[in-house]
Amino acid sequence: METELTALDPHAVESSEQSTRAHPLDLEFDASSLRRFPVELLKSLFELCVAHDKEGHVLSEDAMVRVLSRTCRRWRMITHSTPSLWQIMQINTMQDYRFKPRAAILYPIYEYFERSSPLPITCHLTLKAGVVCDEQYIRHIISMLSPRLRHLNVECGPAVCLVYSLMQLQCDLPALQSLRVSACDFDLGYSDDEDPEYANMTPLVGVFSTSPHLTDVSMKVGRFQYPQFVLPWSQLKELDMRIRNVQELQFLSDLENMESLSLTLTWYAGCERDWRALAIGGQVEVPRLRYLRIQGIYENITQVLDILQPCVLLDVDISQIRGSRHDGVSDIEADELLGSIAALHRRSSCSLRRLTLPVPVFSSPRAMFIAEDLAAVEELCLWLPFSRCNDKLCVDVLSNLASTSAFQNVKTLHLDIQQGCVKAFEPFALLSAFLGIAEARTGTLEHLSFKLLNHWMGMVVESEYVQRMRKLEQEAGVALLGYFERGVWQSSYNYLRWGTENTTRERHLERFQLENDTWH
Repeated sequence: METELTALDPHAVESSEQSTRAHPLDLEFDASSLRRFPVELLKSLFELCVAHDKEGHVLSEDAMVRVLSRTCRRWRMITHSTPSLWQIMQINTMQDYRFKPRAAILYPIYEYFERSSPLPITCHLTLKAGVVCDEQYIRHIISMLSPRLRHLNVECGPAVCLVYSLMQLQCDLPALQSLRVSACDFDLGYSDDEDPEYANMTPLVGVFSTSPHLTDVSMKVGRFQYPQFVLPWSQLKELDMRIRNVQELQFLSDLENMESLSLTLTWYAGCERDWRALAIGGQVEVPRLRYLRIQGIYENITQVLDILQPCVLLDVDISQIRGSRHDGVSDIEADELLGSIAALHRRSSCSLRRLTLPVPVFSSPRAMFIAEDLAAVEELCLWLPFSRCNDKLCVDVLSNLASTSAFQNVKTLHLDIQQGCVKAFEPFALLSAFLGIAEARTGTLEHLSFKLLNHWMGMVVESEYVQRMRKLEQEAGVALLGYFERGVWQSSYNYLRWGTENTTRERHLERFQLENDTWH
């Protein structure tokens, strides 16, 4: 045996030496081959690298486009002559760079601007909370980019004053198509009439008011209220904003091209005098509105629904409602809300296709009767958003839905159980009642989905619920929009928004090359 090992040992040593000698040759071959790649192929590879660089930003030397340009002379020439590698700018001016000289901040941005020419620019500007920003820097940056700026996303943190500075920019934005501005809303203890800083400000007709191609706007700044700013309302197609008082709704009468409207109503109900003073004059026709999302106090929601006159409305999302009860809306409130939705549906020339509502809305004795007016709904999303919702009530509601004739034409059914709204054992009871709705509609149902944000809750494959889902899939032909991973259900349900193109979230991620969606 020792002789055999001795005989084999020299061969093993020689084989190991050959492998060691071959390794650097392989590396040299790979590197030389990569250098011989055609320029167009390298450009495509570089674009993929930059597109997947979620952390790099303009002021960082670790940004992928800068790393590629430092690799060799040829790659440097290619990156500097490829505008598409430089046209998306993520700028975090206040993290580690606030103590740098002015030129150290502005030059890298100018470098991106020059090398991206003549392509349009997308800019995601982030200001860290708790840091006092230099308004001159920010205004200078946007003014520099203004000739080719197409998408602008400004996260102001607590710097609400910066929003006013943005509105007062002295530049033109001829290419701007989408604008998103967000800022923290701190409760300073003032009412709207007493606020010493923001009361009695004259309307701001600034640079965004005259942008000829601006169609997509999101304004999430709580203390920044109409009529303190003016937007080109008549040309907007997509709008997402917070409303702090009734008078801010004056713009509703100008939304002739609006296709997607999301409103967060933040004032308290009971302002009947303010509603009467709203100079709209009856119902407001919104001829192109397809997607409507409203959240806030139920009374304000119903009043907004009652003044809208849509023509092609397809999708209504009212998932966040505050009622008079701690666990949601009362029976009277629920009936009024469902009645307003049904009336809105009747006023529209098209049939309502998608509807999102909290489960407790269907808890009143008359709810199922009112819901019969919504028989055309093809996609129903049932939502449990309340942190202290009545679990037994929700189970009873789902059971009642399974035994009624409401929503008999539903093709897609979704249940969204938010984390913290149910106890550890209750989701199974909710899921069982939800599956009962699906089993009662196998004649029309095509897709079934649910989302459980209590990710720690697993379901074994042999459980009753999984077997019922498999039966729906195999015998009734219902497609499950999700899958099991290590016993935990992972929902792949992608809620359709107002168009057939990418959803709002996906477009936001694509425009700014973000890892996580920050659009709340």
